Amino acid sequence: MSLKDNALITLERVKAYLAIDKDDYNELLEMLINSISSDLEKRLGWSLVYASYSGSKLSGTGEKRLFLPARPIWDITALTESAVALVKNTDYVIEDAGSHLSYLRKIVDAQTTENDLVWARGIKNITISYTAGWWVAEDPENDDGATEMPDDIQMGAAMQVGLMRKRFGAEDWDIESQAFPDGSISRNITGFHPLYKEIINKYRRILL
Repeated sequence: MSLKDNALITLERVKAYLAIDKDDYNELLEMLINSISSDLEKRLGWSLVYASYSGSKLSGTGEKRLFLPARPIWDITALTESAVALVKNTDYVIEDAGSHLSYLRKIVDAQTTENDLVWARGIKNITISYTAGWWVAEDPENDDGATEMPDDIQMGAAMQVGLMRKRFGAEDWDIESQAFPDGSISRNITGFHPLYKEIINKYRRILL
């Protein structure tokens, strides 16, 4: 087992967060990191890990904001709409660059004041090459100023890994329990670690 390209956190950092100093569960931990990384990406609806995207095809929605499949947006190297090339900071700008709320907005005559321009509605009528996401293992070359995956996302992923790991009988972390008069104990393993739920709610928010 090895970590996938969309892994939100390294194995070493998960083990540090969870105070694990043995290698016995490395394969299981990597499996859980991959699963949780894909789960969070699916729940948020966009890719988080830094990557370059070349010639991506998007469909215009007829709205003023164009959200890309990956965020935060760092740089746009090429963009065409209905076969017409658009120029950054002349025809459009990146709003909230470096934020998970980043998006593209059209402008007129290099003015960044609010206007009524919309992205033309169409099926895959927009072609774009760009860089987006946060880096995880190390600062990549030519990263356009990209920053490391936020600590809260990494910690939330690690805590969720710990919660899922106990389901495999490795540890009893964060178990809710209830003791009965006869001495028995009922254990209920919750689906989400509270911190992981906070991350989902925080980064799911989209500016409308």
